Formats: sequence, C-alpha cells, structure tokens
Amino acid sequence: LDDYLLKPITARQFEERLQVVLERKQAFKPVFQAIEAGDYAKAAQLCEAMFRDSAVYKVYAARIGSELYLRLGQLDAAKRMLEAVLAYKAVPWARLGLARIALGGADADKACRALETLLAENPAYADAYDVYGHALLEEMKVEAAVEVFAKAVQITPGNVSRLQKLGSLQLYLGYSGEAAGHLGAALAIGAQSRALDYQ
Repeated sequence: LDDYLLKPITARQFEERLQVVLERKQAFKPVFQAIEAGDYAKAAQLCEAMFRDSAVYKVYAARIGSELYLRLGQLDAAKRMLEAVLAYKAVPWARLGLARIALGGADADKACRALETLLAENPAYADAYDVYGHALLEEMKVEAAVEVFAKAVQITPGNVSRLQKLGSLQLYLGYSGEAAGHLGAALAIGAQSRALDYQ
C-alpha cells in the first residue's frame, strides 16, 4: 500500500498522485530489486543512503530500512534509524518500531509503556494494539491482552488474524461463548483466505 485518496477525487488528482507513486517506485527500484533477490542487508544499506542523502524520500527510506534491519535482527541499526526519523518528523509508525525493538530486546515493560502512550495519542492505530497485546502476553497478562486484542477487532472487524488471536485467547481463558463468536467470524470471513488457520 503506497497511499490512499479520499473521495471525491478528480481524474487530475488521481493522475498526480499516481505520478508521485511511480516516481518513488523508480527511485527505490534498486532497493526493491535487492529485496526480491533476498539481499536484505544491501537493501537496508541502500535505504540508509537514501535516508541520509534524499530530502524527498527520507521518511519512506527510513520506514523500509528500519523494517529490513528488524528482519535482519540488527536492532541497534533499526533503532538508530527510527530515532533519526522521530528527530526529523514525528510519525506514529517510528514510535511503534521502537516499541517493537524494546520487545525484541526482552524489555516488555518498556514496550508496554511506549505503546500505552502511542495508543493514547493514536487510539485508532490497529497495528499498535497487535504489538501491545504481544507485549502483554510476554508479561503473562493474558486478561489484559484479551482486552487489547478486542479493541483491535473493534477497529478492524474483518481482520481474520486478529479474530483468530482474540478467539484463541478467549478459549484459553475459558470464555467459550465469546471465543466461538470470534472464531466463527474468522471462519465466515476468511474461509477463502490463505491467511486462515483452520486449527
């Protein structure tokens, strides 16, 4: 997903936005080629160079680069890049990335504090609920995790994986009625989806 447009739009607005996306894809062509070749280290280095040298694509390069560093397990490099983004421009996804790094570094308490602040400021940020729920599970706070995943499901009621996660945790806690409702919804919505785990 590159961007979104709010209706009503004109053909000219669509064409202008599409041109921006195509130019960005062209600028990042070497990065995408490295990713497709499985060379994530090279792709991350290319993103870092673009973050350093490009005024136009700085934030986009940091977003892709930090995700690549996380995939490579280079938490310090990802953290450095995300902190640089926040110093340049306050964006919620960079703060979420730092919380993921704290969680990856076995500091679930720090991740929880960061996510609570992030969600207080961005209550509709569904991805942050996913990470927060995971952090709570790391601390064995299953009841609290269920509440967090329930909020994520309220925001995205058609998300199969969130319905599955919530239903599974409710089943674990013995809430069979609620679990059946959420797992049944996951089956109804995702019966044709490759993402659905029938277990």
